[in-house]
Amino acid sequence: MTLLCITCDDTALEHSEDKTAIVCERCGREYHDGYDEVVELNQPEIEKEKENLKKEAIEDGKADF
Repeated sequence: MTLLCITCDDTALEHSEDKTAIVCERCGREYHDGYDEVVELNQPEIEKEKENLKKEAIEDGKADF
């Protein structure tokens, strides 16, 4: 899953080599806590994606039987 800027929903997040500093190229928002902050702020979307994957796996399993 691609992480999004929490401010503008863009995916253009530029990061330092060690991912401790991240900046959105579109709106300029800075994430001073780096990758961990972006992941934390994206948790609702991450949870939705996990649920979708679970549903898809169940449907695939049902189709195989």
